[in-house]
Amino acid sequence: MSAIKQLKSGNWNVEIRIKGTKSICKTFKLKSDAEKFSIKNE
Repeated sequence: MSAIKQLKSGNWNVEIRIKGTKSICKTFKLKSDAEKFSIKNE
């Protein structure tokens, strides 16, 4: 499961949570990059 949120700075934060593993967090300048990362790693 992934969550994409916009930060106050204007950047986009992706958090991917998969049961039984550590969560993956990464920040992007563009929402499209955040969505691509989310789809690729989910």
